[in-house]
Amino acid sequence: MKRSASEISHNLEIRLARLEKESNLKRLAKSVTVKVKWDFEGADLEGIPYRQALRESGLREEIKLPSSLIREIDGLDKDAFDSIISDFLSDEYGFTHYGWEFV
Repeated sequence: MKRSASEISHNLEIRLARLEKESNLKRLAKSVTVKVKWDFEGADLEGIPYRQALRESGLREEIKLPSSLIREIDGLDKDAFDSIISDFLSDEYGFTHYGWEFV
């Protein structure tokens, strides 16, 4: 069965789009970092200056997200990936936070 030139071209465009998405995702997975504003309320660190609490807790303000998490949030809407990243930060580091932003 012969395929038309437009059909072949369309299939190539689909393949190229997939490759580009995979390539972008790989690049993204290597470099996605978030800046976190940690919440020290209710912890032994409550009441001391934020920078000091950060040092004493051993937490970093900037966290590189693991590639498995990036794959999980790929294609989700903002509310869904906000929730997944927030849950990851709290679960992984044992502190809640006031929010985060992409760096």
